[in-house]
Amino acid sequence: MTSGSGSPRATCPSRRLPSEAGLPDLQFLIDELTSGDDARAEHASRRLAELDNSVLSLLSQLLILGEVDQRWWAVRTLSRLASPEATERLTVALADEAAEVRQAAALGLRGTTEAHALAALAAGLGDPDSLVARLAGDALAEAGSPAVPLLAQAVRDSRPRIRIEAARALAHNSDPMVIPVLYSLLDDDSSLVLHWAEQGMEAHGQGMVFFRP
Repeated sequence: MTSGSGSPRATCPSRRLPSEAGLPDLQFLIDELTSGDDARAEHASRRLAELDNSVLSLLSQLLILGEVDQRWWAVRTLSRLASPEATERLTVALADEAAEVRQAAALGLRGTTEAHALAALAAGLGDPDSLVARLAGDALAEAGSPAVPLLAQAVRDSRPRIRIEAARALAHNSDPMVIPVLYSLLDDDSSLVLHWAEQGMEAHGQGMVFFRP
């Protein structure tokens, strides 16, 4: 991953052979992950993900101490680990100072229904980076019913941009619980909020409801 902020890559370390015992050499894989070479980093990320939670400590250190590019690869690897511990670290990464790391974290949290992660994603609807906000909305849409109360609260925010992203997420959320929330948005001042409310109502088979007398 080439850093979107244009920050220099980490200096590529000298390559070492994996452990002769046939077990993965964790330091070798971490060196590859942080090598600055996308192909090597992607391969290392997949290998590290096969080790499940045994790599959490090393990835957590990268999230704290690594450069932007290294933190991005740590997040990408965490996204491949289906565990509450990995989800917790991805949630923390949603507050990273680099937008590209936050983007990767929001993308990695798609499919989660963990309450703390969903709350962080809801806060991400107001992220200054528009792609982070969009990816957070996508994750909330995919979460289904656990995300509906958070989205219902977000669409009452005074900031139009948050209401728009929340309305879009509601429109793409397949849970029928969104219908009354979408209906309540039909008087919103924002034409984009209204657009997504109508799209969501249509998707739930309620297309004629918004034609008021």
